[in-house]
Parts: sequence; C-alpha cells; structure tokens
Amino acid sequence: EAGVEGEATVSVVIDARGNVREVAALRSNRPEFEEATLDAVRQWEFAPGMKEGRAVSARIEIPVRFWIPSPEESRALERPVRASWF
Repeated sequence: EAGVEGEATVSVVIDARGNVREVAALRSNRPEFEEATLDAVRQWEFAPGMKEGRAVSARIEIPVRFWIPSPEESRALERPVRASWF
C-alpha cells in the first residue's frame, strides 16, 4: 500500500514430514518485510529433504521479493496458470 518494494530472506528448518519447525529472519531492506515473510512461511508446507532414500530435516534459506507489478505484470498474474505433468 505504501508503494515500497524490497526483499526479505529467511532461514527455515523443515522436518522429515515437510512441516516448518523454525523460521528466522536473516536480512531485509525493511523490517516490515521480515514479519510478513515470517508469517507467510510459517504456513507453508514442503516436501522433506531426502538423503539416501530417507526423509530428513533440512535448513534452507528463502528470499521473498516484494514488488509493485506493472500493469502488464498485473494482467499476467490474473491469468490462470496451466501446468503439464510428465
């Protein structure tokens, strides 16, 4: 709403079931982006990490970009995404 763009990067621990267990802000250009990113990532579900055929916990870093789309980007974001499965 304020017309501000930026990025926040968070560290996430994902357990062997794909659930988020820990999140921490690593860096951002605005503190409010950190909280928004942390709140969103806490709700996500992931495929667990795999090692030697077994599901394992893993720590990853996720960058999240906040931007104001151009009119063309806005129209593209409104279109349904179609995926082909192999």
